[in-house]
Amino acid sequence: MPNQTNQHKNIATLVAGRTILALVVAYILLNLGIAVQKNVTINHTIAQLREQIAALNLKIHTLNNQIVYFQSDAYRTVEAKRRLGLKRPGERVIFTPENVDSDNNEQSDSGPTHQPAAPSDESGNVFERASHTAKTWSDWFLAAPSNR
Repeated sequence: MPNQTNQHKNIATLVAGRTILALVVAYILLNLGIAVQKNVTINHTIAQLREQIAALNLKIHTLNNQIVYFQSDAYRTVEAKRRLGLKRPGERVIFTPENVDSDNNEQSDSGPTHQPAAPSDESGNVFERASHTAKTWSDWFLAAPSNR
């Protein structure tokens, strides 16, 4: 009997020891998982902050370039011409009215419809521009009255 009691004590001690060992291992694994999750979250936050820093540095660079441009003589010249209509000696300033159609872009009988012209270049042929203008007028005169 004493042998049996001793055997029961050994089994109880073995089970208790293994249970405690399993709980310690589970606790360590749980803490390790929590640490890994925090590490992943922190690394993600660091990556986002680095992207924000790069975007802000680009914005700073762009704003510095704008400051330099706004302080330049080229900007002052362009703004003086645009806002005040000023010109340099030898330049010719030409004012052109804006083509504003009334009644939601309906054609009127006051003249041919002006189509937006291609950007004006000084090297363009005068005859080509004149033929385009003549074609516009002829199209308007020859159009049926219901189209006006």
